[in-house]
Amino acid sequence: MQELEPERRIVYETTGESSVSVRSEFVWEKVEQGTRVTIYIDGKGRGVLKLIPQKVLEAAFSEELRNTLDRLRKQMESLSGAEPEAP
Repeated sequence: MQELEPERRIVYETTGESSVSVRSEFVWEKVEQGTRVTIYIDGKGRGVLKLIPQKVLEAAFSEELRNTLDRLRKQMESLSGAEPEAP
């Protein structure tokens, strides 16, 4: 972990052993409806992944991130008893 502001923000970067170089920042903000999570990600492929166009990597990562966050939202809503929202 690179930076931490408890209950507000976390920033981390991948290690040198990873096939991608990624810097991720997660920011939590209280809003009327609950909590807004904003994610900033900057990454580049290393090794053989450098040969894959950046747009292809971004599309694959974005789809995976959306799916992961949707599963997390559904799980959190089921634990809280809240009515599930449409994505």
